[in-house]
Amino acid sequence: MKKTSWLIGPNKLKVLVTLIVLSMPILKEHVRLAEGGFVVVRYIPLTLAPIYLYMGDYYPLLLMLGFYLFVYLGVSLMIEVLKRVVRKIKPGLVQRIGSQGRVKGR
Repeated sequence: MKKTSWLIGPNKLKVLVTLIVLSMPILKEHVRLAEGGFVVVRYIPLTLAPIYLYMGDYYPLLLMLGFYLFVYLGVSLMIEVLKRVVRKIKPGLVQRIGSQGRVKGR
């Protein structure tokens, strides 16, 4: 029987890759200074949600949680596509790799 939650079902590999992506400073903002010029500020997404929660700013908090979900779904889709490509190229490799990302039998 095939699982229905093959895309959103969490496992260690999906969660680890998602946390690595969310730990990178990928959000960028250009701040214009009053005396002229601008400053480029980069944010790490994992630090923004607790800051918004502490400030009581719920709309940006919900936007960040939606961003987290979007990144997780993108990472999950990418991992599933890569699994299927590897399965086509080397059929025995995917069966040896468990759902936890460990190689069985070694």
